[in-house]
Amino acid sequence: MAIAIPGAWLIYHETRVPQNQMEVLDRMIELQREHRYDKAIQLLRDWTANPSYDPTQNDYYFQQLAMIYFMKAYERPRDRDQAILPSAANLRKATEAFDKKKPAGIRLDLYEIGAHTKNWETWRARINANTMKMHERPT
Repeated sequence: MAIAIPGAWLIYHETRVPQNQMEVLDRMIELQREHRYDKAIQLLRDWTANPSYDPTQNDYYFQQLAMIYFMKAYERPRDRDQAILPSAANLRKATEAFDKKKPAGIRLDLYEIGAHTKNWETWRARINANTMKMHERPT
């Protein structure tokens, strides 16, 4: 009996499906703290397929995916090559999703703090150029 209760809790804890955005974010943070990056990535991907997912938050979710891949690359040198490209791709998707929002008025978030349109375009061009270099095959 004493083994059944912790075992049941462990099964529930590992298989529960988050019901809202806050539960997804809490679980994602928990998985990152446990260095379970693949599980955190899968959680976010599953959430985006959930009917409760709010697609207006695409920029945020792509940014989170990029950061998880980046953390995975940083902490697992053997997986670095497989993690950097998805990180860059998700960061690009986040900036594209943010651009589609065309926010009105002043917003204080990662993409606009201290950024002027000209600087933003220069920064985006550098990211695109670096990403293209990463996809080039050595000759």
